[in-house]
Amino acid sequence: MTITIEYLGGGPDPLDVPAAGLTFTMGARGEVSEQLGRALIAQGLFSEVGTVQTSAPAPSTPAVAIPLLITKAMESDLRAAGFTTDEINAMTPQEAHDALGSKA
Repeated sequence: MTITIEYLGGGPDPLDVPAAGLTFTMGARGEVSEQLGRALIAQGLFSEVGTVQTSAPAPSTPAVAIPLLITKAMESDLRAAGFTTDEINAMTPQEAHDALGSKA
């Protein structure tokens, strides 16, 4: 989460905040980490103007591959593995992939 803070004055003008890599003049606003923002607000020199909720990235789900066809190369490999033309023609693409040890 980040916090937008505004410099209220009461300190040096301009005020350097090295931890944020920012310099504030009176009335200036900047976006800082929540931890730094809370610390600066606690000193009484800044007020909170707003917050931005940063969401965690959505968990990635593994892609699902569904074989759609039996390629000529697969057909050749199936023949080399001992399958007949009739057996190959009766296979679904998934069965051909499984027979060849392919990951679908």
